Amino acid sequence: MIMKPRHAHPKVEVRRLGWLMVLLSMALLWLMTGLVVDSAAAQQQQATPVFVHGPAELPTTSTDTATPTDTATPTDTATPTDTATPTDTATPTDTATPTDTATPTDTATPTATPKPLAESVALPVVMRPGEWSQLDAGAEQEGALSLAICPTDPDIRYLGALDGLYHWSVANSKWEPVLQTQGADPVPGNVRDVRLRGQVGEGCDEVYAAALENGLWRVRAKTATPLHRPNTSPVRSLAFRDNFLFAGTDEGIRVYNVNNDQWQDIDTGVTNLITRQSETGTRIFAAAWTVGIRVNDVCETNNCAWEEVLLPTDNAFVRDVVGSAGGAPDKPDWMVAATSAGVVHWDGQAWEIPTFPPQPAGNVFALAQSSDGIVFAAVGGGGIWASNANNRGDVWYEIGQLHRPVIDLVVVDDWLYATSTNEGIWRWPLR
Repeated sequence: MIMKPRHAHPKVEVRRLGWLMVLLSMALLWLMTGLVVDSAAAQQQQATPVFVHGPAELPTTSTDTATPTDTATPTDTATPTDTATPTDTATPTDTATPTDTATPTDTATPTATPKPLAESVALPVVMRPGEWSQLDAGAEQEGALSLAICPTDPDIRYLGALDGLYHWSVANSKWEPVLQTQGADPVPGNVRDVRLRGQVGEGCDEVYAAALENGLWRVRAKTATPLHRPNTSPVRSLAFRDNFLFAGTDEGIRVYNVNNDQWQDIDTGVTNLITRQSETGTRIFAAAWTVGIRVNDVCETNNCAWEEVLLPTDNAFVRDVVGSAGGAPDKPDWMVAATSAGVVHWDGQAWEIPTFPPQPAGNVFALAQSSDGIVFAAVGGGGIWASNANNRGDVWYEIGQLHRPVIDLVVVDDWLYATSTNEGIWRWPLR
């Protein structure tokens, strides 16, 4: 028996196609609805970040540019991160900022390139350990300008300051004012220089002080007497040779005979403002503020000419000078001068600036010289520097880290003393 295939009824086929179309339409509708929802959510997230992060976490560009410390500091204002630049790497100010690429101290300072020192000429203060220690901790005198310490008795110390002359009280561990012989008034203020003097074996029993307000003063038994001279201008510096005291004033150099207690009628030929003086053997060096250096050698009448050595640096004021005992007065073997623009050194023929960085730069206030030929320089707030005998004035090394406003340097025996304007007296061991 042969069976014939069965065929669906036409109505049934149509009904099945209808259901399939309904199911397919529902699936497409569901898929499209999901895509729309996802797209809307994404758009909402991008357009309204406040609902995602919250106001407290939003970056604010105004805090960087409105901070006074950022806008006032030149290096801060040039940095793109302070000016709200969103991309640090694409901003050309990153590569062109002068403070990043052109500053000599950042890229060109050869801190390890100064001439190496052989052991035979090494600076003992550099090659051996040492550190600055304060001499008057807790008893600092404000406005300090000059210092004198007795070589035979370091407890005998005198300090010149803006408001007068002081002596160190061992019993009270503090600076106490030196009073005038008559009355209870202190020595008039602005004492720029102090020198000690005494007979051999008797200690430093005489003190001489240069005061701008009222000339030259002498202290005996801790009381001061003025050594006035008619028409004597303010005294800034002092230097001794034998029994003669050379006083550097605003109008040149005057001479006082300490044995006769008289001003000498000597025409030194110097009319410049003299800031500081130093002695090397019998030679005296004087720093003339706007001119250069004046040099004087001993002679029988003590009326020798003061030779003038002009300083070549333009717009620089001379604050201090040290030099050699050898050579002619107008051409010493060597000199080092402290100026408002750094240090310069005399090589026997001409002035030269230091060759090898680093070096004492800026306003150099004071110089000092040790017995073994080391020169020290004090930079205002820039540390204390040393230059040895073989490279005197050309190669410098900073000793320690005394970055204080030092205005005076003194070498006494085995110590270097630094007088800070308001932060005490400091010392460094030389041996």
